[in-house]
Amino acid sequence: MWTHRLIKSTYRKHILRAQRHALCRHFGAYSDTSLEALSLIIAEPPIHLSAVPRAAKYFLTKGKPLEADSLIAGLSTMDKFQRKETLYILWDQWLLSSDRGRAAKAIFPNIMERLKCNWVDPTGDTIRILSGHGPFETYLHDRTFSKHPNCPTDGLRDDPNHEVFDCFDVPDTVCDARKQVRSRSLSKAVRSKSDWLILSGALRPLIGCREAASRGLRQAQ
Repeated sequence: MWTHRLIKSTYRKHILRAQRHALCRHFGAYSDTSLEALSLIIAEPPIHLSAVPRAAKYFLTKGKPLEADSLIAGLSTMDKFQRKETLYILWDQWLLSSDRGRAAKAIFPNIMERLKCNWVDPTGDTIRILSGHGPFETYLHDRTFSKHPNCPTDGLRDDPNHEVFDCFDVPDTVCDARKQVRSRSLSKAVRSKSDWLILSGALRPLIGCREAASRGLRQAQ
């Protein structure tokens, strides 16, 4: 098993980078979306952690409990439910140890909060909205593609919350969705199945419209 090698930061860094690239390509997320945000929104643990329970099962099947305990103390005596709980604890610790993925963490403070919202389908549009890595003035301004982080329509800070709930210059489908939901923020909307299913249907027209506008702006520059 190669799980032991992931304890070394050098090997772990390479495999996590490969995982991030693969997730970005598979889900159509922006290439600079962090693995922390992707892991939380997609509900997919980083590979160096997801490998631990599988390695433990392998070592126990082979009759090597000491090998399992060398990964995590006491792993050989845990049942599959305890190993899953341990994975969630390590996953949360990994997320808290990094300052990346702040927008996603603001919506889902821990992995259990994300798993409760099993109706949130991790599409490319969902990842753009929940990670903040999308065609929003705040994101474009941080990457010098826009001169300011404010909405050109109303002058307010143009982040995903503003686009979904407050901006006037949005497709009609977004306006219609707003009238049908009670939530007024993304963190509340994802926790309401009915609200999220309504809003998620309006994300593609919104993201498509904004990406077309941002491409036109960059070409003009």
